[in-house]
Amino acid sequence: MSVNEPLIRERCSYRKPVMPVVAESKRATRIDVKFIDTYGNQLGDFFWRELDGEWQRAFSEQVHACGYSVHDDHAVIASVSEDGLRVDMIRSAAERICILKSKDYVRLDGLSANGRYVLLETGIEADRLHPSLIVIDLDGRIRGKLSGHNGIHGCWAGGWSPVDGDYRIVAHVEDSGFARPVIWHPLTGKVSDVSCDLTGEVWAEWVPDGQSLLLTRHLQARCDLHRWYLADGRCETIQPLDGYCFRAGMDASEQVVGLWSSGADHVRVFVGQERLPFPEFQPTRPLSPWVYREIAGVPCLVVEPAGGQAGILGTIFEVYGGFSYHHVDCYNAFVHSLVDHGFKVVLVNTRGCNGFGRAWRDASLSDIGQVELSDVAAVRKALVDSGEVDPMNTLISGSSWGGYMVLLAMGVQPELWRAGIANVPVGDFVHAHYEATPCIRSSNWVQFGGTPQTKPEAYRRASPMTYVQSVKAPVMIATGKYDTLCPPEQNRRYAEALRQHGTPCEFIEFEGAHGPADSEERIRLYTAMIDFALRHSG
Repeated sequence: MSVNEPLIRERCSYRKPVMPVVAESKRATRIDVKFIDTYGNQLGDFFWRELDGEWQRAFSEQVHACGYSVHDDHAVIASVSEDGLRVDMIRSAAERICILKSKDYVRLDGLSANGRYVLLETGIEADRLHPSLIVIDLDGRIRGKLSGHNGIHGCWAGGWSPVDGDYRIVAHVEDSGFARPVIWHPLTGKVSDVSCDLTGEVWAEWVPDGQSLLLTRHLQARCDLHRWYLADGRCETIQPLDGYCFRAGMDASEQVVGLWSSGADHVRVFVGQERLPFPEFQPTRPLSPWVYREIAGVPCLVVEPAGGQAGILGTIFEVYGGFSYHHVDCYNAFVHSLVDHGFKVVLVNTRGCNGFGRAWRDASLSDIGQVELSDVAAVRKALVDSGEVDPMNTLISGSSWGGYMVLLAMGVQPELWRAGIANVPVGDFVHAHYEATPCIRSSNWVQFGGTPQTKPEAYRRASPMTYVQSVKAPVMIATGKYDTLCPPEQNRRYAEALRQHGTPCEFIEFEGAHGPADSEERIRLYTAMIDFALRHSG
């Protein structure tokens, strides 16, 4: 079978329906702020202006954005450079002051409704997996702090109450093992539970009147949406657990509105409990439903061509993309295109991903990369043993952290994989550490417990470059020219090492950063990746 570029173009070309207008509680401000990163890699310039004046650069150098918030006559900006992280307040051209400096990870989660206090998510000893929350005033003084138990459990922001003068914050703690919302009063230290009977991970955000919360519950690679009323603890279901709600808010009429999708349907608008039709989506081939299964104890989504086993060219194991990510049941142009071309796809949520509780996410820290690969191998073995998968025709694919796992698998498990497709991967962890952003270096510190100098054996064991001589099957590597998360240079170095050892390697460098710059680049990339899979499947 040859690659069908028009079909890939069709799958990639459908636009999302327009999100309904969400009611905003923000007031008009006398200061504007914007961040511009030309290549979409989070490295760029902050600009600010007063009223309708000229835009001015906030810093003389480019920085990595860590959030900003504006209120009336002042703004706060969090940024990170090689000198570390800083939070600045801007009132006018004559007054721009740094109110906080930190060597740890910090993300700005906004100003209180009256602009007096700043909410920050910060690492514990650079720990991005188990962050804490702090509230500071405009002089940089800490006014409140909320942490998980002994720094083992994380604590994440959900945002300030939108009501002026109300200093409540919705936060998420995982002391139960799963992220659950609480109401935190940072100025008094009081914490109140959000008592709901939902299992799984639950994330909350305020509605504009501050009287209820929107709860998004993640369970079995899907999510549903609920509205929880603070006055009486009543929980109203808005959208069921049959896909993924990836945007939600309240419109001017106080209806819950947002966007929903599933593997069996394109993106659709919902208004309350009703999903609106999207007649623009008229595929020439139907979408195959995604089936949730726990295979060898690992949560997976399985999708295959409509003809079943008889029409399968091979099986592609798609591995997850990072510890703040997991595969979910939603429209995915690449996966649908693989299925269109005759591949069965198994999306594997190994230990290390989020969405399944703290124990599952943190389990990979004991042996980075190797733990994840043992899960992928266990899933593959179970499917081979059951007769669902041909052991001679399995490929592995993934993006970002998943791309890294592909390269590691090709060297650590060469007997399992007929070919590997690594999109924006890490091929050499040591060089990637020094070539990536300060935020990524902080993340590496968390996962490995130190730097390549202090933990050389951990980096060596986790790095695909260590096993490059063991790779036997063909590999495709795709990298973005301007990627600062998984820099292209270390991928070029890994590809050249493969070639020096006589291993077939196809290397693509696309326009963009940690993903293609536009739809045409995405189509070109997907076409090349699927063509590679077709040429190397049995």
